[in-house]
Amino acid sequence: MRRDSPIFVFSKRKGVGLVGLGTLQATDVVESGFFRRVDLERPDEGRACIFFAHDGPSAESLRAEFIFT
Repeated sequence: MRRDSPIFVFSKRKGVGLVGLGTLQATDVVESGFFRRVDLERPDEGRACIFFAHDGPSAESLRAEFIFT
């Protein structure tokens, strides 16, 4: 799929959903016993987050992918 900005595609109860990530900025990667969470923020609209299974991408790779310093 080609778009101007990155998207996050996910499965939901009745099909597939997607969220445009172009205006969201990652603020942190949080690790817990069951999942890894990427905290996202859109200055004018509030916060969001993406959850990844603990056996999915490492926290380091998520930081490298989402957090640009």
